[in-house]
Amino acid sequence: MPISIADTTSQALNLYEFGLNRELCRDPIMDQAPPPRPLNLQLLHSHRPSHVLSRAGRRYLATMKRALVGFTDQAHPATAIQEWGGGGPERSSALAHAPTSVMSLSLATLNRLNHSRYLDPPFPGYTLATIGMLNHLQAVIEDVLADGIEGDFMEAGVWRGGQTILMRAVLEAASEPTRHVWVCDSFDGVPAPRVGKTATEDETVDWKPGLYNASLDTVQANFVRFGLLDSRVHFVKGHFIQSMQTIEVQKIAVLRLDADTWDATSDVLDAVYHRVSEGGYVIVDDFHLSGARGAVLEFRKKHGITEPLLPVPEDYVFACGQHDPEFYHTWPKKLPQAAYWRKGRPRVKASSH
Repeated sequence: MPISIADTTSQALNLYEFGLNRELCRDPIMDQAPPPRPLNLQLLHSHRPSHVLSRAGRRYLATMKRALVGFTDQAHPATAIQEWGGGGPERSSALAHAPTSVMSLSLATLNRLNHSRYLDPPFPGYTLATIGMLNHLQAVIEDVLADGIEGDFMEAGVWRGGQTILMRAVLEAASEPTRHVWVCDSFDGVPAPRVGKTATEDETVDWKPGLYNASLDTVQANFVRFGLLDSRVHFVKGHFIQSMQTIEVQKIAVLRLDADTWDATSDVLDAVYHRVSEGGYVIVDDFHLSGARGAVLEFRKKHGITEPLLPVPEDYVFACGQHDPEFYHTWPKKLPQAAYWRKGRPRVKASSH
């Protein structure tokens, strides 16, 4: 049957209902109850990842994610933690809405509550991503494990290593003994862009070189803090235009890019996209930046990539609000922080009739 833009409940289809996104509005870490209102896309074939993690494994990862965003650090005042974590008075702020606080939790926002800037020292945490974005990465990894998609996990542009630490943690929680994690960065901050782009095409042209600087020693130490540094974690140091040409990874199941600039994003895609397995995922952070976004769209057009490019659900309001009248949004009113696609034709379950 055809799918109309709006159904009889006057709820329009939302980009955040496609792909794995539709499972993330109910914080899959602890298998909570489904949303109170049905999803429109239940009309379509569902692809829910098989449960490759135990409940104990999910609890471990839930704690890991809160540590990675800085929520467990003592640097934040108790009032900020209670406000963001739902421990404050009912409706004391927009954050008191439980799903909003769970998915939107991020180090950057915690520091704003603390009237600080997230690059000001001392600075707890290992990623600027929200819990919603970390949930998405976990779901993507669970999906490739459940489907047996071959390859390792790789991030290009890691800052303090938070996302790659989570990659390794999911492998640990799933008792997966063979896959490796590749941690790629200049480990000297965002490099100055090469010539040829204007600030309109790539706003990083105006950035001071060296932003988001975390040394190789720092990132390795962060893996040690979580007990996850071993021979299956590989560090690749250098600017991507050189380092991606000699990287030894053979097959990639999950490729995550957080390269910020047009140049660096193109360098990674040009060098390693052909190593992403069919059924593997490509996640592009900073899709809201014109440079990274332009590089992705140019690459997809050049290579005839037509797989749907979907937004990563970074928070509850924009990703899941269609299920809650108080937070309803038909379409996002801002560009998503990150976007992703799955390489190759997605698998569709056979019809039962």
